[in-house]
Amino acid sequence: MKNAYRKMRWSRCNLNWLIKPSKVEYIEFTFWNFRQSYISVCQRPDRIPPQDSVDYDFEPRGLPPPPMPPELFIHYLEHDEGDLSLHRNRWISRLPKRRTKHVEDCHAYGVHVIEGPNTFGIFITTIVILTCTIVVSVAWSTAKQDVQGGTGIGALVVTCYTAFLTAWIFWRNES
Repeated sequence: MKNAYRKMRWSRCNLNWLIKPSKVEYIEFTFWNFRQSYISVCQRPDRIPPQDSVDYDFEPRGLPPPPMPPELFIHYLEHDEGDLSLHRNRWISRLPKRRTKHVEDCHAYGVHVIEGPNTFGIFITTIVILTCTIVVSVAWSTAKQDVQGGTGIGALVVTCYTAFLTAWIFWRNES
């Protein structure tokens, strides 16, 4: 599951250090365009298959939703296999698994991972950009004896970074 999630993330965007999983919802969905993988979410959150469903395997039956706490699910997505506890199988078996691979023409249940900004990644990127900007501005001002030109270059870099980050955040919220 973690490998499929990472593969899907890396195929969408090359700025993955700026986003991270922030929330998990268990949803009921249906396909409406199988070729392009468009889905409609019917119910959310904490929707798991009914106890009498023969299409899904999960144990133990009779537990209230969610089958796995969202914080633990996100922990499993973000950390390596060596970081997982020995009780991992206890949680994995509670997640519903579809017996057949086809979900066409029926309601299905799944996990919706909602991503949000990685504040630490954005902070580090901002520090690196600002440090490089200061170095370039001081170097320009010293080499050319042009304080206004160095300040202008610094202001341009910071403005471009801010515009890029703002546009990227709005684009992420729209998609």
